[in-house]
Amino acid sequence: MSSPEGLRLSYFMSVSLPNLPMPKEKSYRELVEALCLQAGEVLRASFAKQETETVREEVTRFPEVELRLMYLVTAFVKQHFSGDAVFGQDDDPDFSGRVWVCDPVDGSYFFTHGIPMYSFSISLLEKGIPVVGAIYEPVGDRLYYAEKGKGSTINGKPVKVPAYSSLEKRIVMLSGSANDLVDLGGLYSDLVAQGAKAIITYSTVQHSARILTGEVAAIVNCGNFIQDVTAARLIIEEAGGVVSDLSGEPHRFSTSRVHGSLAAGSHVHPDLVKLVSRRRIGD
Repeated sequence: MSSPEGLRLSYFMSVSLPNLPMPKEKSYRELVEALCLQAGEVLRASFAKQETETVREEVTRFPEVELRLMYLVTAFVKQHFSGDAVFGQDDDPDFSGRVWVCDPVDGSYFFTHGIPMYSFSISLLEKGIPVVGAIYEPVGDRLYYAEKGKGSTINGKPVKVPAYSSLEKRIVMLSGSANDLVDLGGLYSDLVAQGAKAIITYSTVQHSARILTGEVAAIVNCGNFIQDVTAARLIIEEAGGVVSDLSGEPHRFSTSRVHGSLAAGSHVHPDLVKLVSRRRIGD
């Protein structure tokens, strides 16, 4: 069987790019929203075809679905922004220029196991700074969108991160990784001791977006994947929240890796940084 990398390369090289139906008005918002809706249709169709008993025996990734979505993104960029790079097609783009970053199937573990909790995200970096970001949840048809300096919206309606004064009685989502950057068990206990509702998640992007609705108060992501952070960072920050690395410092998107992420409202983010700092076990 071919490796995912080999499948990706042959897939990109073997087919011509489609003429995507996009709005005539070429604003970022309309183009990106149209792309998200198309990606959502791909995800829904693929999810509906999965047989639960078979799916549960598979690995937690779906290269074919991810390839179709990355192909869709590549076609979108080539059609409308032909000078831009696409992270995923080129794993080492020049982050000093314009780079589109996509997480085609956030929540792939849920997707694999037939749980309808997954999302698609896309963002545009200019010189390492997110300037456009979108997260789309096909289940529930919820689209989060932001442009730098223009605020954030959910399905077109402006939104602000709730100004919680503490994490008590609030949901905090924890996402682990093989890097062991944080003792998540210890952090979980610390959060529970403070009255927070700590939950381990496998859908970092989607749950980060839920900070805007107040359903989630904070996210601690110990992963190092850039695609888990860029869209969520812009959307949360444009809505008045704060996103940082595990040290509490702003991300510098100069490479394809990040040093985890912490996301929360501005009032509780400093408390989150302190809690995480006590449980840091590596860099």
